[in-house]
Amino acid sequence: MNYKIETIPRFEKDAKRLKKKFPKIKNDLATLIKKLSLNPELGINLGENLVTIYSKTEQENLLTEKLKKIIQEEIRNQ
Repeated sequence: MNYKIETIPRFEKDAKRLKKKFPKIKNDLATLIKKLSLNPELGINLGENLVTIYSKTEQENLLTEKLKKIIQEEIRNQ
């Protein structure tokens, strides 16, 4: 089965901001994409074909419902 990895604008903004703090984040994200292509079940399954992965250096725990809300808001704003 083929999967498509898409990001939301908030992710792009946060990744750009984190790049200043973590210069190797670009390599980390490339590694993550490779891992996701091998194992699409990584991350938190939010249902509706949505899976999320977030940085615990920024936020220790995000509840599934809060993650769904963030993603739904981002999709509405596109």
